[in-house]
Amino acid sequence: MTAPQPLDPLVTRARDLAVAALELSGDLDKGVLVPYGGRVSVAAVGLTLRARRLVRAAVRLADEASWLEAQILLRTLLEYVITLEWIAADPELRILSWWQADERSFDVMVSEVSSLISQPIEIPAADDAARRDLIEQIAKEAAAAGAPPYPSLQERARQVRGSLAYSLLFRLYSQGGVHPFRQSLLPLLQDMPERKAVLVHAHPKEGPVDDPYYLCAVLLVIALERLSGLEPGLQLPSVEPLKRQLMDLKRDIDAEGGAP
Repeated sequence: MTAPQPLDPLVTRARDLAVAALELSGDLDKGVLVPYGGRVSVAAVGLTLRARRLVRAAVRLADEASWLEAQILLRTLLEYVITLEWIAADPELRILSWWQADERSFDVMVSEVSSLISQPIEIPAADDAARRDLIEQIAKEAAAAGAPPYPSLQERARQVRGSLAYSLLFRLYSQGGVHPFRQSLLPLLQDMPERKAVLVHAHPKEGPVDDPYYLCAVLLVIALERLSGLEPGLQLPSVEPLKRQLMDLKRDIDAEGGAP
């Protein structure tokens, strides 16, 4: 990925750290073989690999000055990282809650679609039987372990001390980018009182409030740190040097008065 020119020096540093986090975990691009039964491993590796893909795509969009579109990916990235952090806090118990919630969501989706098209969705008998057996097994394990109900994203964020990030990023980006609220149009609008009109630009008239590169770097570093804790056998390189550089960058951003 080639950086666009010119960039603010602080933005350049943030982009370099996002790319460095991708390169540090580059061996994950080969894929990870997980033995049968490794539910936590599948979740931890899978969520982190999806996070890496989101970061790579968001960086490319930011490189094209498509930061409004990058925000959509950052909102999803935050949800992945919060969920990974939540699972990592009590993996053997919470993986059961996570797994059950996913299966229930699938059943609801199948039921809704079947109702809308007025015919059942055909699932191969062998696949459906295997899935039902797994659901029953997970349900028994969850009941025996006392697994809690799967909480909302907002509650997951609160439990991993990410409430502020949830409010500022997830909710803000929901209204300002992902969903067609009025706020999603504000970056394109310019008041022109002398003409008693509003000019709707094709491109944002100003830069982003939050630097997408910095957020990409921070969230990916968090994901990699959680993956290393859950899967030490992967022997991922330490993210400590990147964490120190991110803290140094944060101090410099604050000294400049906010996001570059």
